[in-house]
Amino acid sequence: MSSLRAGETINSKVAFERFAHSCGHRLKSFRADNMPFDSAEFKADLVAKNQTISLSGVGAHHQNGVAERSIQTVTEWARAMLLHHALHWPEQAQLDLWPFALEHAVYLWNHLPKKDSLLAPIELFTGATFDDYSHLQRSRVWGCPVYVLDPTLQDGKKLPKWNPRSRRGMFLGVSPSHSSSVGRILNLRTGHVSPQYHVVYDELFSTVFNSLTPGMNDALPFDDALWTRLISIGLEHLLPSSSDDPTAYDPPPPLDPAWLAPDDVSTSCQREPPPAPALPSPAPAQPPPAPDPPPSLPEGDSSAVPPRRSQRPHRPTRRYIQYANSSFKLSALQNSVLMALDWTQSRVLPSPTNYSRMMALFNLATDPFTNEIDGDLHPCLLASKASHADNPSYEEVMSGPHRAGFLEAMKLELATLTDMHCWDVVDRVAGMNVLPSTWAFKLKRYPDGSVRKYKARFCAGGHRQIEGVDFFETFAPVVNWTTVRLLLVLSQVLGLASRQVDYTAAFVHAPLYDVVYVRMPRGFAEEGKVLKLRRSLYGLKQSPRNFFLHLKSNLEACGFRNPSPDTDPCLFVSGKVVCVVYVDDTLLWSPRSEWIDKAIAQLEANGMALEVEDSVAGFLGVHIHRDQGDGSIKLTQKGLILRIIAALGVENEPAVHTPASATPLVKDLDGDPPAGSFNYASVIGMLGYLQSNSRPDIAFAVSSAARFTHHPRRSHELALKRIGRYLKGTIEEGLVLRPSDTLHIDCYVDADFAGLWPHEDKSDPSCVKSRTGFSICVANCPVIWSSKLQGDIATSTMEAEYSALSSAMRELLPFRELLLALAPSIGVNTDHSTVFRTTVHEDNAGALALAHLEPGRVTPRSKHYAVKLHWFRSKLVAAGPHRITIVKIDTALQRADILTKALTKNKFVVIRKQLCGW
Repeated sequence: MSSLRAGETINSKVAFERFAHSCGHRLKSFRADNMPFDSAEFKADLVAKNQTISLSGVGAHHQNGVAERSIQTVTEWARAMLLHHALHWPEQAQLDLWPFALEHAVYLWNHLPKKDSLLAPIELFTGATFDDYSHLQRSRVWGCPVYVLDPTLQDGKKLPKWNPRSRRGMFLGVSPSHSSSVGRILNLRTGHVSPQYHVVYDELFSTVFNSLTPGMNDALPFDDALWTRLISIGLEHLLPSSSDDPTAYDPPPPLDPAWLAPDDVSTSCQREPPPAPALPSPAPAQPPPAPDPPPSLPEGDSSAVPPRRSQRPHRPTRRYIQYANSSFKLSALQNSVLMALDWTQSRVLPSPTNYSRMMALFNLATDPFTNEIDGDLHPCLLASKASHADNPSYEEVMSGPHRAGFLEAMKLELATLTDMHCWDVVDRVAGMNVLPSTWAFKLKRYPDGSVRKYKARFCAGGHRQIEGVDFFETFAPVVNWTTVRLLLVLSQVLGLASRQVDYTAAFVHAPLYDVVYVRMPRGFAEEGKVLKLRRSLYGLKQSPRNFFLHLKSNLEACGFRNPSPDTDPCLFVSGKVVCVVYVDDTLLWSPRSEWIDKAIAQLEANGMALEVEDSVAGFLGVHIHRDQGDGSIKLTQKGLILRIIAALGVENEPAVHTPASATPLVKDLDGDPPAGSFNYASVIGMLGYLQSNSRPDIAFAVSSAARFTHHPRRSHELALKRIGRYLKGTIEEGLVLRPSDTLHIDCYVDADFAGLWPHEDKSDPSCVKSRTGFSICVANCPVIWSSKLQGDIATSTMEAEYSALSSAMRELLPFRELLLALAPSIGVNTDHSTVFRTTVHEDNAGALALAHLEPGRVTPRSKHYAVKLHWFRSKLVAAGPHRITIVKIDTALQRADILTKALTKNKFVVIRKQLCGW
């Protein structure tokens, strides 16, 4: 344990326990010094895991001599590596590299055979012996210069004749995630550390000049002058133990008052104990109680007289403190993706959850430093990490401010499940495969962030199920948001009534045909009893599919059918009502509200327990506001925007007028590494959900940034921050739907030909790809929009525009068929030619002319176009005359322009007004 803080020590202990668990070992006892192993937090963790510890005596470090000697050896090896590197390459000697040297020393210690057993420690611990020690033969001199082959040559490509073939780096040890032949190499120019295989090692330092001697390969004399210079440049420095650094010396634990004289007792009581670092706790820390008075001693018993402490002033010894101001996490170095993080901003954040016996089991599968969950835990646990405050654990609920609300939700959940005959309580017998159970808590909020409902779910541990034995099919579809927006527009144009239905304990409605046993719920368990499920329970892998099939059969029994399974399998229509389903949420529309009430009554008669809301006010985190004055609908996601702003940390930064800068976002391989102050992939996910539901104005910026989710650079982080600053200034805005009186369909399509070419690496094929952008509107309201790079490389502007037109048609034609299937249920007569008349707006004359040709005909410049681009022309003919037309539109009026490139402020505001309504 290298840290003196209790929280980090527990994290290191948990990490070692996970490694031991993977090797088949279970740790039962520890041998250690006093602090921090004598802290209350560390002892609580031991008690939670039924472990014991034996501590050394005060000042008796020799009683833990095995660990002390090993740590001393490894530390001296690391010091020797740093000094050797500094002597041979002083111009690149860096203080911040000590974690790499220490980790390489640990690697050598664990893999070198010992004299007594002729086996390496890693072999003894894992039980797997090496066939040979070739990995040691491949060991290199730490800190030596290396030359990394250019990535272009590694991929088998060519470089210009006079370009350098390699780049100089520094060897920092063996990569822990790869073969022992793959080293971790420091890029001397960018400071990035990455695993590299195509390298040449200069272990004699023959290719670097020594700044202390004139010769390149001369022997380096080591004398007093050189040693003095090494100290003066800061490779080692002498600090007194009275330094403010808490790691300067180990303070001994306070003596019990029984060992002190009366004068010393009063002095000891007046001293303030040094603050001991501890794990964060939701309860405020209480002051330590005053010590009890010393016990009275029998008279005449001289052997019982306590010794007096010396009155001489204490002069603490001075020691060599290496790099006292450095702060690193060795575990973070295990992943090459984290090499580029800004270490000065990295912090170890222990989980606030109490270390109880239940949570101790989860610690074995949780990385203590990254908080990543490994192993076979249920995916619901991963999902809850996105908003931990709204998904508390059982311990946090029982000790948190929402305890009363969640307790009522737990009782209501169990009462509901019992009334629905979800299970039978049976005796537990030997041989039962009993799945674990857990409580899943959810604090539901309105889109503005205020509390809406306390929800408690009793869930089964489906992560223990085996595919092909406990379950087979698991796929369950969900409604497309395009369908929801379409029905919102139609409801305003046609005056449709709406209802929102939420099924009570939805999954429990579906019967379960497999034999499944589950532990009783925590807090309500009975000794020796388990639950035999009769219905699907939340947490089982087949539950979502079972419920969807059950709900589908009930809807079909009520006269509903799916008009277009390929377009949206969650859309159902009857002669008078339209229904869309998203898991346990259902939306219904009809020209008359009594028809909806009749359909709901039929569902209840079939045994579906449900709750009805009067109108659609919010759906899946999207707030739906209806303005009765102008008949508009506004879709907003203020709560999600606030979370994005908080995640990016731009609360105090000024707002901007556009979400993307004028310069295109490129790979930027040679740019600065990311700061790592936020989770890039998580923010991209939140932005993706935002732009696809209510903010088409940020679609281009989000699509551009999403290209670099797996390898972001600093420039990409700044691009996300710019989006956050734009959202900060438009937090109250969303998508305003002001439908016109006619149900016309308009498709605006555009393309940006090779927009990355002047900015991206010219040797990368993606730099010449074009971008497609299109928006499909019904009654002048956007329903579908898209912004993405084209898969194929277009060789001309016409080809890029024609490819974008073909992509838009792939969305437009099925969407039009869906509208025609909905028409009878919403009271629309499709016999008239003007109903659902479709117009495609294209601003490229060449693509427009090619689209109007008869199927099978091509122009001389379009012979090479693939068949997949021409397919839609036959559909235009089959639709009938004047049903689908493609017309020319002025570029200044092209709404899709905002989806293909970054625009100036004035032009962006104009098109945003046309597309988003504000």
